[in-house]
Amino acid sequence: MNTDKESELKKKKPRRSRGWIIAGGIALLLSCLVTLNWNLVTLGYYYIFTADHFNEGDKVYISKSMFDVHVDGFSAFRLIRPSKRSDIDTMNVGEYMKRDLIKGMDTTLQSFAKPFNITFDRQDMIKQKSAFIGTFVKTSFVNVKSPEGEIFLTMMYVIKPNKKVFHVEDAEYKRPIQLPQTYNLANDNIYMYPPSVSSKELKTFSTQ
Repeated sequence: MNTDKESELKKKKPRRSRGWIIAGGIALLLSCLVTLNWNLVTLGYYYIFTADHFNEGDKVYISKSMFDVHVDGFSAFRLIRPSKRSDIDTMNVGEYMKRDLIKGMDTTLQSFAKPFNITFDRQDMIKQKSAFIGTFVKTSFVNVKSPEGEIFLTMMYVIKPNKKVFHVEDAEYKRPIQLPQTYNLANDNIYMYPPSVSSKELKTFSTQ
């Protein structure tokens, strides 16, 4: 009898050990995922519990924290992508320049959102008596490049701008925005960080 019990225990031990190994591996995998994507976890938490939520077509207003900074304008982001051969072929430059640009193409470049001095004008908002800056299009995860050159993934709101308060040219020099030579605009969208916008009109204007 004892011999039978001992053999049963020996059979059960490997199974129990394998179970702990599998559970430990899953826990390790989950911890790695959280560690590697901590920025996304933080963004998800912020979006669910803090950020204002919008449906497509909803009005978007500049946030109180942004408006209270008292700057002349609020910068917007555009998504830029690496130049393609077709982009270079249509450039209004000489063939020699085109050949040099094609040779210098870097296929490792990434698309990313970049801030430009295209702005939502504070004074225009005061004239319009509204902080309305546009309508909501969608939420998008995009790459952004830090001042140090590091590219990281973040969440932004895509906005169709209110043209009454939005300036598409470089605000400082009053000319079209200047792109890095190896990049082109990826689309016509305007991107804003969620804390920069609000779903409600500012009390400054709603009480007028």
